[in-house]
Amino acid sequence: MDADPRGPESGTAVAVAEGPAGLVGFGSCGAQRAAELAADGFDGEVSAIYVLSAAQRRGTGSALMAALAAHLRRSGYRAASLWVLRDNATARRFYARLGGVVVGERVERRERATLEEVAYGWRDLAALRRGPVSG
Repeated sequence: MDADPRGPESGTAVAVAEGPAGLVGFGSCGAQRAAELAADGFDGEVSAIYVLSAAQRRGTGSALMAALAAHLRRSGYRAASLWVLRDNATARRFYARLGGVVVGERVERRERATLEEVAYGWRDLAALRRGPVSG
C-alpha cells in the first residue's frame, strides 16, 4: 500500500491497496470540507475509500484507513471524519469496529435522488491507526 501525496496545492493524499492481481482498493484524505464538522474539531477528512468485494474482510480496509490516518497525522491533523450513506449497513459496521462514532447527519437532494448520509468521526487519529476495536 502506498500513500501518494498529490501536492500541497491540492492538499489531498491517496493510498492504494494491491493484491496479487493488481489494485484492490483505494482511499483519499485531506482537509475537512464540511464546515460544521471542522467547527466541531474534525480538521481532517477521509474523502473516499473503496475496497473490491473480493478483498473485503481481509484487513484491506483497515490497512487503508490506517495509512490515511497516518498521513493525516503527519500533515498535522488531529481528528478526522467521513460521510457514508445511512443505508450502507456494512460500511457503517466497519467504521464502528474501527472506533468511529456518528458525529453528523445530512440530506443531499439531487435531481434524481435524495442521499441521506451520516458522518463517522475519530477524535484521536492514533486510535484509528491501531485498527479494529474488539468488542
